[in-house]
Order: sequence, then C-alpha cells, then structure tokens
Amino acid sequence: MREKAKARGGYYPTPERVARLIAAHLVATRGPGELRLFDPCCGTGSALRTLSLTLPSPVVTVGVELHSGRAQEAHELLTRALQADAYKLRCTHQAFSLLFVNPPYDHDAAGSRQEETFLKHTLPYLAPGGVLIAILPIARAAQSRVCTLLTSWCTDFHVVRFPAPEYEVFTQAVVFGLKQDRGARNAAAAGALAAHIMAAPPLSQRPVRTYRVPRLTTPWDLTSLEIDPHAACALVRAQSPLWQTPEA
Repeated sequence: MREKAKARGGYYPTPERVARLIAAHLVATRGPGELRLFDPCCGTGSALRTLSLTLPSPVVTVGVELHSGRAQEAHELLTRALQADAYKLRCTHQAFSLLFVNPPYDHDAAGSRQEETFLKHTLPYLAPGGVLIAILPIARAAQSRVCTLLTSWCTDFHVVRFPAPEYEVFTQAVVFGLKQDRGARNAAAAGALAAHIMAAPPLSQRPVRTYRVPRLTTPWDLTSLEIDPHAACALVRAQSPLWQTPEA
C-alpha cells in the first residue's frame, strides 16, 4: 500500500535492490574522459548513485527532479542535481554516457503517454554508443509506438523484468540498449523487441550480459529554461549593490 500511495502521487522510486541488480550489468570503457550518468527524473538520486558506485572514477552523476524536496536530497548524493521540469531543459545533445529513465507512468498534457514522450525528449542527450536503461511497465514497453521509438534510436537490446516481489507492484521491465549513430525505423526490429520484452526473464545476481559505458571528453552544459524566482532574488541580492540592505 505504501508503494502504491507513492505511485498515486506520481513518484516511482526504483527499489534499491533492483538498482543494485541493474548496476551489475555495467562496466566502464578504458581510456581518457569521464563517465557521465544522467537521470532526468531522478527523485532523491538514490538509484543513479547506486549505478555510479559500480564504475571507476571519474564518474559524473547528473539528475533533474521537479519536486523541490527530492531535488534537495539528490543534491547531497549526485555530482549535480537540478530542480527543473525535464521537458524545459537546455541540454547539450550527445552529452551523456548513460541515460537512466524511469519516467512518470501517466498521460501528458497533450494526452500522450509520458513513457513515450519522456523517452523521445531525453534520448537526444545520450551519446552514440552510450547505454540506455529504461524502466517501464512491461505492457507499455511492448507497445508498437514505444518499440518503434526505441529501435529507431538504439540497438543491441537486452530486456529483463523486475524480480519478485518488486515485479508485482507495477510489472516493470528494464530495457537496456546502445545508442546508434544514426537511426531509422525498422518494423522488424520493433516487433522483435516487443516479443523480447514480453518474454523477459527476471533480473538476477548474475547478469546474462554487460554493457560498456563510454568515457566522454566533449564539453557539455545543462540548464533549466525556467527561472526560479527565489534563486534569482538570492543571486541578485548577492551580486548587486542595490540589494545590499539589511533585512529585518
């Protein structure tokens, strides 16, 4: 009941045990650069932090969270946490080595499913060769539109489902993939992915395969397109002599 109550509030935290099992699928590439992990709906940042602990430094963890309280918690766990709407970001494309997406399970303002629109909006931020990890209700993940979107952007898929008892809460699948340099629609690939999703085995302590997270050296930036009035006032007060008046 506690987890379902969280869901009704729009918050779907990845269970810690599941995050550890997902992390076992990740290894780092060798060479220069940093491993950049991005969660555009990061909650408290706990899941992304867990993924980062399996990888060698330098690792940069970046999260975006709309809820102010959870964003503050994420600030304590991640390299950078931004309180913002994930749909209202200015972010360098192909900036991240890994994209971890556990989107809202709901409709957006236009009536589309947020699982699909969230993926469509955030996949451009993943570098070619970067690792996608998407957590979706298994029935949603297997839908034709979602599979077409995923196979247009990514390849080399591996799908598992949450283990028991976590699976019974939201019947979630974990979709791993690698970002393609150039994508194209492929009906056969989308159909194969849908079948793969529906037949997905549960996560286990010994992953069937691993994904290499690439190191990146390219410059990147991430900012919110919305202005936080409280943060703006604090910045002006700190930097402008016109605001240097004692407060009661």
